[in-house]
Amino acid sequence: MKLTRRKIRWLIKRKKEGMSSRKIAKALKISKRRVNQVWRMYMQDGEIPIIGENIGRPKREITEEERRIILEAKKKYKLGARRLEPIMNL
Repeated sequence: MKLTRRKIRWLIKRKKEGMSSRKIAKALKISKRRVNQVWRMYMQDGEIPIIGENIGRPKREITEEERRIILEAKKKYKLGARRLEPIMNL
């Protein structure tokens, strides 16, 4: 289950009140370890942590020339991306 900003605020409030990580984890349907990670992030920064932003592989921008080649190949062969890639050798 995704931790929303609201759930993170709830988690921090309950930790401040002295509720155990196990009970919080059970209520939010996350692991006890994740509760402790979020709490540690809060204690280090003093702010509610932002989770889930700027994650993953960065996008690689393609040039207009590459875009043109891809569109021409797609029109010519009528194939999807996975099948076009070996044909195009980009």
